[in-house]
Order: sequence, then structure tokens, then C-alpha cells
Amino acid sequence: MRHILKWTLLIVALIIALPSAAATPAAELKATVDKLAAAKSVKAQFTTTAGGHTVGGTLLSKGSKFSITMAGAGSWYDGKTLTTYSKANGEATMWIPTKSELAETNPLLYLSTYADYNVATEKGKAGENVFVLTPKKRASGVKSVKVTVNSSTKLPKSLRIATGSEVYTVTIKSMTLNAAIADGSFTFPKKSYPGVTVTDLR
Repeated sequence: MRHILKWTLLIVALIIALPSAAATPAAELKATVDKLAAAKSVKAQFTTTAGGHTVGGTLLSKGSKFSITMAGAGSWYDGKTLTTYSKANGEATMWIPTKSELAETNPLLYLSTYADYNVATEKGKAGENVFVLTPKKRASGVKSVKVTVNSSTKLPKSLRIATGSEVYTVTIKSMTLNAAIADGSFTFPKKSYPGVTVTDLR
């Protein structure tokens, strides 16, 4: 009788342990978030596609700071002030951004705020893990973020962001961790843009 009871308790313990042993989608995505957060810096070449148009760019980040440069546009965040530049109107605007404004500027930040989203998985191609993030709060301006991750390197390959009015995709062509990046890379290089009007909204 004791032998039967012993094995019954063991089976019950195994059944209880099974759900906790399986990694949740959020836990799987966290592996990517943690890898990027642990890096001293991130340098990425990417393309952004929206409305049938594609443009390439470069992302540099170190800690909370980042810069994104593309043809005719750019954004620089020094950890406090965000400066955005548009060649079309010859202006640069500086202001203190909200968390959502930072994510809209730098889509990789959707990863670090994954706790604000419900995380599910979707079947992807071989060698890929696909995560679908939907906001927990209805007031969010984002409907969903689909993140495709390389299952071997745990680095992001693409992000597809759907808002109330548009859908755009960021495809990461290459990503280098721990590259040497100067701190000055995260402030607007005014000397490189002579004649540009700078509007300070801080």
C-alpha cells in the first residue's frame, strides 16, 4: 500500500510540475530582451517598409540612448531629450518624449516593454520564432507587434507594427552587439546640418 501511495504522489508531483516547466511565450521573448539589454551597445542596419515604400537606415544604441539615421531623416535620443530631423521641411525638433513616443521612434523598444503586452506565438519558418504582442490596455495606439526572432542567435530579424492607421515592417539586415560607439552619437549633430532650424519644445 505504501509503495502504491509513493508512486501516486510522485505522479501527482510530476503533473503539477509540467506547466511550470514549459516556457511561456513571454519567457521565450525575454531571452531576446535580456540578450540585447546585456549588450554594451547595439548597431543594426535595417530597412523600413510602409505604404509600398522602403527606406534603409542605421540604428545605434547604448543603454537607454539611441540614434536612427535614414536618407533625409534622423532621430537622436541622449537618455532625456529626443531630437528628430526632417530634410523635407529643413527642421529639427527637440522635446522630452513619452515612453510610447520613444517606441514609435525606435521599434526595438517594443521588445523592452513586452510586459505591457499579451505575448503569443505564431508558426514561423524553420529557424525562426514568431511572437505576436497585443497591448493589454485598449488606449494604446498600437494594435499589434509581430516580432520574428532567429531561434539560434535569439536576435530579432523583423518587427511588423500595426497601428490604427498603418502597418509598417522593420527588417533587420545585420546586427552587431558590443561595437564601439561614441557617446556623441546620440545628440543631434547640428554642425552636420547647416541652415537647419532647430525648435526646442523642452
